[in-house]
Amino acid sequence: MIGRDHPRLGVGRQAQLPGVDRNRLAGRLPKARLEDVALMAGIDRIHSDWPVHGSRKLRAGLLRRKGLRVGRGRMRRLMGLVGIGAVAPRPRTSVPAGGAARYPCLLRGLAVERPDQVWCLDI
Repeated sequence: MIGRDHPRLGVGRQAQLPGVDRNRLAGRLPKARLEDVALMAGIDRIHSDWPVHGSRKLRAGLLRRKGLRVGRGRMRRLMGLVGIGAVAPRPRTSVPAGGAARYPCLLRGLAVERPDQVWCLDI
């Protein structure tokens, strides 16, 4: 395919030359939406001011600054295309506290050779 915007060969003619049905090409041709490009520029500007905001707050910022109404799913998709996300600390649920005791593994180096030699309990 040459492209959707070729001056002399439209999509229909490009599909007709090799004998391909035009409907089969509909999903493969890129669709440049100027509205999405403008939205991504606005998202990038707001994100540079407030990098901790996620899709909901960025969406509210677009509505407040430009009066644009955007759905949250579309906002998440455009944020993914731009390559941005909220900058926030991740939960540290597996990191032990400073005073927590660390117990050694008593089975390290032990060869288990028969049934019922080692038992385990997990609470």
